[in-house]
Amino acid sequence: MSLPTFDRRRLLLGGGAAIAATALPASSFAQQPPEIVIQRARTDPLPIAIPDFASAGADRFARDIPAVITNNLRGSGLFRPLD
Repeated sequence: MSLPTFDRRRLLLGGGAAIAATALPASSFAQQPPEIVIQRARTDPLPIAIPDFASAGADRFARDIPAVITNNLRGSGLFRPLD
């Protein structure tokens, strides 16, 4: 026997609210905001590989997509694209 839609929805929403209430107590956020600690900065670019998205018979635009992405990532200074 299945529950009516309204009862299932209320059951799911009530269960989700109960889980959220136990996982994240509101009093901890009201007292002190979260603190972010950065101990060291990354100074060298992160290596990243960009795969080809096109097959041998693809049009020019499909072949140019990886080059555009590679140039954008390299230009940001945060990434070092690999071959």
